[in-house]
Amino acid sequence: MRVRASFLLFLLIGSLFTVKASSHINTNYNENDVLHGDGKMNNGNARYQELYEEHRSLRTREIQRRLTRNHGYTSTEISSMIHKSELVHVLTSEVLEDERKKRNDLYRKQGWHMFFTFVIAAVIYVTAPVWIQAYDIISVNLVVFTDRKRHEASRVYEIGSFWGYVGFLILAVLEGLSFWLSVTVMLSWVMRPKPWFFPTPSIPIRPGALLNSATGGNPANRTGLAGYAMNCGPMAVSWGLRYLNGVVQGFMGRALSSAQKAKKKAQKEAKRRKRTPEEREARRAEKMKRNAKSNAQDEAAINDASKATPSTNEEECKDCTPSPVV
Repeated sequence: MRVRASFLLFLLIGSLFTVKASSHINTNYNENDVLHGDGKMNNGNARYQELYEEHRSLRTREIQRRLTRNHGYTSTEISSMIHKSELVHVLTSEVLEDERKKRNDLYRKQGWHMFFTFVIAAVIYVTAPVWIQAYDIISVNLVVFTDRKRHEASRVYEIGSFWGYVGFLILAVLEGLSFWLSVTVMLSWVMRPKPWFFPTPSIPIRPGALLNSATGGNPANRTGLAGYAMNCGPMAVSWGLRYLNGVVQGFMGRALSSAQKAKKKAQKEAKRRKRTPEEREARRAEKMKRNAKSNAQDEAAINDASKATPSTNEEECKDCTPSPVV
């Protein structure tokens, strides 16, 4: 169902794109000039008669100017036309020919747009499972990321550690830089460098040059495969960002742990100070009672163990036999 929905969606988008392109093409000239008539140059054509009547009302000088500027006629060719009717006929025929060319160009562009629309829709339809899986992966990772950040923010707010807030902000900045770097690397495969790309250093590594030096060649040679290099600058920056991310996470964890311990200690101290003398005496008596009970249990266990295990001397006496008296 999702595959069919995506297929229909892309068909709709392609159709809208085709209609938009067609409307853009029609703005270059009058729509009526394209849709009226079939463009054939004959006197029986209604469009021809319409244009002929329109051009016949023009002055001869205006007709000659249009033939010269719009249709490339020379002064010699124009001077060979003596009568005005000849000029009107030639201008009408040229306008009809231009309309036919524009109409054919419009149909051709519409056909190509429809063809590419159906090709893209077919590709999307075939690769729909891949796109759906990619969407599921991205959505799951996004949910995990947002839940983790929400939990970190709630823990920092709950504990109220200043250094926890600082670490959380630094982590947000580092993760934003990592995302910027990832987008830059992906776009650099299909785009030229832009001013808003992540500024990465250029650290080229040329495997061909290394092979040349290993085989006794000139390492400075940049011809052939030795001229191709792999830029390791983005990888170095990405490694540095991941390292800083780990360091800041460790620092943030230690800061939160220390703040939580201090908070618990302060809560216990405040709770202890709020106790009345009667509560303190009751707790002291209960503690002494627990200690006495624990000591009694330990002594009972020791006595039971000593009774169950006979002494070593008695065991040796039971095993030995009396020697005969001489």
